[in-house]
Amino acid sequence: MAGVLHPAMASPILSLRLVDRIVRPRAVRFKAASPPGHLLHLVEAGHVVQRAEGRVEVLRAGDLVWYHEGEPVEGRIVRAPWRFITVNFMAPGLAPPPDDARVVRASTGAASRLRRLLAVWQDGGLSRLRRELMAYRLLMDVVLEFLPEGTVRSSSDSGPVALSDRWWKVEKVLRQRLDEPVRLAEVARLTGLSERSAVRACRAAT
Repeated sequence: MAGVLHPAMASPILSLRLVDRIVRPRAVRFKAASPPGHLLHLVEAGHVVQRAEGRVEVLRAGDLVWYHEGEPVEGRIVRAPWRFITVNFMAPGLAPPPDDARVVRASTGAASRLRRLLAVWQDGGLSRLRRELMAYRLLMDVVLEFLPEGTVRSSSDSGPVALSDRWWKVEKVLRQRLDEPVRLAEVARLTGLSERSAVRACRAAT
């Protein structure tokens, strides 16, 4: 079902843009980029080896994958069909997991919630309000499970900000500290992004 849902209550998730099940029937090479915002994939079948922002990832059935802000991805489907549930949502105040925690094994609860989320998203018989409340509740439960207590990070931004805009804000801070050495980890912290995404923000701006 097309359209953008907006939550009726305060939430770090501003909009839920897409929920779908994608099937790639053949073992082929691919190149793509994740959409703006956050993107979750629940792999239901197949075997894929890919590179995302320099990370080499091996994906198999039962894996839950998190992408963020237009990450370039390329790889190959080793075993087809490759089938996954995809969820795209906007939450500019929510930082993604660290690079080494972008792929996890989905718990039975997370997998069940994402399948239920797909069913709710596609259920034209629900009222808009009920569909909206159910969808956001399910997604937030998955996000909480993916990011357990102690790993949740929030961005200092209060709304959607382009990568280049993030960089110029950080550069303004860094220019006031020209006598201090600058480390990539500190730049990433200031942008609220991963180190690789902070590099992309610099490139986008310059």
